[in-house]
Amino acid sequence: MEYDTSAPISSFVRVAKDVLLQPASFFASIAPTAKEDEESVRAAVWFVVACALAYVILAGAYEIIAAVSLGGMSRISIFGLEGLAAIAAFALLLGMLVPLLALIQLYVVAFLLHIPVMIFAGPQRRSYYSTLKIYAYLAVTLLFGWVPVVWFVLSLYQAYLAGAGVRELHRTSTRRAAIVGVIVLAVSLLFLWLDPASILRGGFG
Repeated sequence: MEYDTSAPISSFVRVAKDVLLQPASFFASIAPTAKEDEESVRAAVWFVVACALAYVILAGAYEIIAAVSLGGMSRISIFGLEGLAAIAAFALLLGMLVPLLALIQLYVVAFLLHIPVMIFAGPQRRSYYSTLKIYAYLAVTLLFGWVPVVWFVLSLYQAYLAGAGVRELHRTSTRRAAIVGVIVLAVSLLFLWLDPASILRGGFG
């Protein structure tokens, strides 16, 4: 069952758990019909926004705790502000920018992901909107984007999530879906090769 904006918190928890722990069953449950394909993408987009906001809250709390443990609130400063005022300004800035950047990334990366889908998924593949929904629900890894090492492990796990989504939403074989998953994995490993130190830093999942 897809993200339900009428019950944003309980639905968010349910969907996040299902995507991470039961991806094949989750994607099978939201496999679209021709009529639903474009209509249901709105809920998936809102899920991305929810994940981005959760990332801001969790990462912000982590940074505040780290700053306080290293020397107190006075060490936190931005735009000439310090302490609580700096925290409020930074939270407002991230609260606006991170969801916006996450949405831009969603449409761009979904377009790039749809290229191997068009090549390998077979003639029965569905539209770009199905690929968009797959990548939208992969945004659940943003919840751990602030945790060193963990975020990168989950970015690799995205390969499996992507493969499960492609198989169910594009109604293709496991072998064909696995090819797309391997491409996602290769991209994640490429980023590690370009910046190996990133694994010890928080990222965007």
